[in-house]
Amino acid sequence: MSRRDDLLNAALHLAETHGYDRVSRRMVADACGCSDALLSHYWTAPGLQAAILGLAVERGNHMVLAQGLSARHPTALAAPEGLRAAAAASLLS
Repeated sequence: MSRRDDLLNAALHLAETHGYDRVSRRMVADACGCSDALLSHYWTAPGLQAAILGLAVERGNHMVLAQGLSARHPTALAAPEGLRAAAAASLLS
């Protein structure tokens, strides 16, 4: 497993524990004992959030996925077609 994978796994764990919308690069860096500069090498702040959502999809982590979609598209979870559109938009951005 690469360092990037380790960091992303930690970020997903933090999203599971603290909530998707509360995870920051600084929080991930602190949890991993590295600098924010290392994380910025891999992701911008929005890029980290998108990467967390991508990993949640890969792993079938519905809790984090729902939190992330709700944070990015607050009205999307009201109807199934809105959920599909929000998921597609989030994963493509």
